[in-house]
Amino acid sequence: MPPTVEMQPEENASRISLLYLFKVWFSLGIESFGGGSTTLTLIQRAAIDREGWMTMEEFTRYWAICQVAPGINLFGLTILLGRHIAGAAGVFVCMCGLILPSVSVTILMTAGYAYLQHFPILQRAVRGIVPTTVGLGLVTFYHVLAPMLKRGYREGIRSLSALLLLLSASIAIAARGRVMVYLVLVGTGLLGALLYGTVVTIPQEKKGETAK
Repeated sequence: MPPTVEMQPEENASRISLLYLFKVWFSLGIESFGGGSTTLTLIQRAAIDREGWMTMEEFTRYWAICQVAPGINLFGLTILLGRHIAGAAGVFVCMCGLILPSVSVTILMTAGYAYLQHFPILQRAVRGIVPTTVGLGLVTFYHVLAPMLKRGYREGIRSLSALLLLLSASIAIAARGRVMVYLVLVGTGLLGALLYGTVVTIPQEKKGETAK
């Protein structure tokens, strides 16, 4: 796939049909069975692998921003991606495309499950779906983590060590349970600011430069 060329939202909006953008996100809303991890995987594949609207590193940066903001992370990600792709109009189109089929299908599935939940075949099917959604989440985790590790490797041992330290610290804290996610994000953010401001030197990125 050719490298993604970074464009301003206004320039993107003039090149990308809003109707096509709506169709892409509408299809994501229809296919988003299995929860947040499934939807995140579908969005990542559509925006990066299929359409080439951004790089994996840009996608990871937007997803990291959504972790700090309160509310539903996928909605926040949709807003950021819509703004990146086609400006303010992209935000509206992407949100409508994602929400309309999801809400409709969820209502129908909830009503159907309430009626059929005692059927043994449905119970067995649900037990088979759960590990599948976990597997999709692990695939997404790998795709998000890989560009960060590559970037840390390119920047040197100090940058890679700082990344692994922050990753390990967040996992260790979260594994203890009963810890507010926001406090973990704030704590690791402050630690990252300290590390990258003293021990690790971050190379200045040129405008329009994208990760290879």
